[in-house]
Amino acid sequence: MTKKIMLELDDKTFAFLEMLAVGLELEANDKIDADWKGFNKEKNDFSPAVRALLVNIANSVATGVRRSGSWEREIVDSLTGWQGTYNKMTLADCIKEEVTNE
Repeated sequence: MTKKIMLELDDKTFAFLEMLAVGLELEANDKIDADWKGFNKEKNDFSPAVRALLVNIANSVATGVRRSGSWEREIVDSLTGWQGTYNKMTLADCIKEEVTNE
């Protein structure tokens, strides 16, 4: 199962994320193919690339929350200062067993 969220970003924030997403593609492939799935031809923008970037970042943050010894945990600590506290009553069923070891 997946969840869908909508983010509202101001133009500058989006532009910097777009620059990062496109730059990563260029570094990985030296060019951007005309049919690159990160480019939306109809809207003439890189929203698909920004979306994929944010999904990858969210997955890394989730890994940092799940595994305290992972390198991703540094991202969680740096971005949020989270100390690992949680409320058992708010845990989703899909992670409850893993988090509480019950």
